[in-house]
Amino acid sequence: MALYVGGTSVTGSQVLDATKLSGNLPALNASSLTNLDAADLSGTLPAINGSNLTNLPGGGKVLQVVTTTNTTQYACMSTSFIASGFTVSITPSANTSKVWVVASFSGHPSYGEHQGYGGFYTIYRGGTNLGNSTHGMGAVKGSGTHHESHLSLTHLDSPSTTSSTAYKVGFKAQHSQVGTYISYYARRSSITAFEIDGS
Repeated sequence: MALYVGGTSVTGSQVLDATKLSGNLPALNASSLTNLDAADLSGTLPAINGSNLTNLPGGGKVLQVVTTTNTTQYACMSTSFIASGFTVSITPSANTSKVWVVASFSGHPSYGEHQGYGGFYTIYRGGTNLGNSTHGMGAVKGSGTHHESHLSLTHLDSPSTTSSTAYKVGFKAQHSQVGTYISYYARRSSITAFEIDGS
């Protein structure tokens, strides 16, 4: 359909005088616009609603990091796993988030006549042992006069909550007469929780 102004047909080679136009133009359907030159656009575009975006890569991003450093020595004489006070707490932002926990510390079985025994170490979420129920995630063993070992425990957890969640290092002695320690001689240790986008 041709456009006429003052009885004259307007073609693509002519320029419309804005002062000659009145009334409201019909709304344009943006889906019909093609080959727009960015140099001819001005003004501010409306905000984009992210909920309408599809096929975007997601997941795997680190959303927050919480860490606790420790110089307290913890001892255990129990042959059953118990959670220590060596802990970090994190509040996930979504139920789908993963939490990657990394604990780095020194483990040490006590001296005694049973030098062939040691201790087992694990990570707890609240009251739940996230490691093997018998052997945990790591161990130290007495040998001669040297007993101390550095341990690094790690676990990728799916807590499925947006509530504050505590992760603790747990431990147990291999023998009832040989205790085991976390951060022997109060060596500096750390436990860190990373919230990972699970979408």
